[in-house]
Amino acid sequence: MIPDIYSIIVVVGITGLGVLLHELLIKNHVSTKGNRLFFYFFLVLHVLAFQGFYFPNELNFVGDLTTLNLEKFIGSTSVDGNIENRFETIVVLIYFLGVVFGLIKMMFGIVKVVKLIRKSSTGKHKFERLVKASNFQPCTFFKYILIPADLPKTLYNSVYRHESYHARQMHTIDMILWRFLSILFWFNPFVHLLRSRQSQNLEYDTDKYIVKSIPKDQYCEHLLSLTFNSRKMDFYPMFNKSNSYLRIKRLNKDRERKKRWSDLTLLFAFTLLFGSTIMSKASLLPKTRSNVVNQMSKPEFTQNDLGYYIDSVLQARIGDKFDNIDKSYDLHLFLDITIDEEGKVIKVNEDSRKSRQGGDSRTNDFLSGLLIETIQNMPSWKPAKENGIRVKSTIQEEFHFAGEGE
Repeated sequence: MIPDIYSIIVVVGITGLGVLLHELLIKNHVSTKGNRLFFYFFLVLHVLAFQGFYFPNELNFVGDLTTLNLEKFIGSTSVDGNIENRFETIVVLIYFLGVVFGLIKMMFGIVKVVKLIRKSSTGKHKFERLVKASNFQPCTFFKYILIPADLPKTLYNSVYRHESYHARQMHTIDMILWRFLSILFWFNPFVHLLRSRQSQNLEYDTDKYIVKSIPKDQYCEHLLSLTFNSRKMDFYPMFNKSNSYLRIKRLNKDRERKKRWSDLTLLFAFTLLFGSTIMSKASLLPKTRSNVVNQMSKPEFTQNDLGYYIDSVLQARIGDKFDNIDKSYDLHLFLDITIDEEGKVIKVNEDSRKSRQGGDSRTNDFLSGLLIETIQNMPSWKPAKENGIRVKSTIQEEFHFAGEGE
């Protein structure tokens, strides 16, 4: 589903809260493993939030219900509706273009690194690949470790241990997942910031592991020696990045502060973020609209479902525009609905002898036309049966629309 303006505002706000919690309560008070857990939890949160997005009413792909033309019935209101519809359509198209561009860029990057692996020669170890490219940074892609062929021997031990740890921990998966998330939420600057923090945390975790077997001062010198000017890749961890200063600073800090309340802080942050996301999903829907997804998912409709379905669809299709039409109407409709053996509505006729109306005629015409069109486009009904065999049948239903007047 595609986010609309309300969804964008809510999800940006939630992500901003996540960034604030991470910077103030988690980043320096929880281990690198705890930080990684936080990033994974936040990734899942965004997937859940993404499921909470919904299409604008006029873009609901439910049969032919998108063909509502308000201009025929309520004049100028339709103009506003069409403008709104065009704006929402532009938002959706821009969103899609951003996602497609990001996916294409990501795929080109993956193809590039696969070609490097194929063209490179095998090193001392099974999955080690020596890359003959100028100014190439050591990096890991899943189980493969790519090392520049001209890497000085004095740096080889540090580089290989660093990259092999990335490979064993499957950090490439973290990078790809967050890259994909940043594509889906390309409009959200906080997602890109969290992605940067996640990548940085993977390097902190690896550095912490490496200095257990290599003198810290020597390792810091190696970090400075490997300061290349090459472009950082998007979806796999590298030995060196532009944040070398931050990594060296982190390595020379005192032992990470281990406080008893750190786990409680992390739990509090998780709970708050999760609750905010779930609550936002309900707040995204205006109160004048009804969610008909559950009703539409039913395999067959019965006569008892009709009232709820009609009410839901009418509210969803009219939405806030209903506030602008003439309220002086009183409409009684008696409709003969013919259903075939497969449960499809094949004909809807008005019983003019019983039907009656009062008040504004344009509003009555609008409501009756919309009602008939909605019924004609309903999903399958439960067909009638005679002696266990499905047969065509006709039912009569009464519908009453009463306005409050001016």
